[in-house]
Amino acid sequence: MFSKKTSTRIIIKNLLRAVAAVCGTLLLAYFTSSQITTTGNSIAEKKAASLFLQKRSRILADLRLELSEVGANDIKLARALPPDDNISEFLSTLKSLADQNSLQSSPRVDPPISLFEKGTISVSGIAYTITLNGTVVTLERYLEGFEALPYFTGISNMSISSPSGWEGNSSISVGATLYARRTNL
Repeated sequence: MFSKKTSTRIIIKNLLRAVAAVCGTLLLAYFTSSQITTTGNSIAEKKAASLFLQKRSRILADLRLELSEVGANDIKLARALPPDDNISEFLSTLKSLADQNSLQSSPRVDPPISLFEKGTISVSGIAYTITLNGTVVTLERYLEGFEALPYFTGISNMSISSPSGWEGNSSISVGATLYARRTNL
């Protein structure tokens, strides 16, 4: 029936088919694994990008919240540091405060002196002296109002001359510094 030659041919044919099937399977597994690796790398990159975007979104949300908190305060800050070449609004505020407290006032202002510069912010100090005439009680009210002024200013010295006692008319000299935005760099 089967000769040795025919049997050998059938065995070799089946072996070749088996080898071809194994090689085909190995090639299919290789290409599939490379696609899986590429897809896995792509997913990892997308996950990293997603985490980065989530972090940026969180940072952006925090910045928006901080900006909303600053909101109108940047206007207050700009007003608190008037330009050093125009402090007329500040001087008007001082005059108004003195008038409200029944004090006569006469300010003397020195030229601005550069104090510091950091980044885009340059600050000058403007020394000034206010001579007030009134009672010690009106001075106390004046100082309470002075403390509430919307400017960066500080008192460095004060002298009171009261020849007729605390309730009488006194001459009061207040030395202070106004901090202002430097305009002439």
